[in-house]
Amino acid sequence: MENKELKRRIKELEYLIANVMEESKLREDALQDRLNAEQIKCKKIQSDIKNAEDGRFVAINELNQIEICIKNSKKYLEQVEQSTHELCKVTSTDRKWVEAEVLKRAQAQHATDQK
Repeated sequence: MENKELKRRIKELEYLIANVMEESKLREDALQDRLNAEQIKCKKIQSDIKNAEDGRFVAINELNQIEICIKNSKKYLEQVEQSTHELCKVTSTDRKWVEAEVLKRAQAQHATDQK
């Protein structure tokens, strides 16, 4: 009888061991699935970070180009203003010369008319 009891106890233990092993395998599989999902999330986050860094690099380059364009535009405007100022001075000088010539000719004509 004791032998039967031991055999029954062994079968119970074998059944418990099989259940524990099956449960452990299921938990291991679930954990592996979660690990795989987290690895996929990490890769996505790494990709997003790289894309953001690339976008930041592009934005910085564009900003630098805009700053260069602004500097060049300011220089160009200064040159245009300086040229405009010089042209105004020349035009003013020419106008004064023309006015002086007109006055001189008018005076010469007036003198001729009085003779």
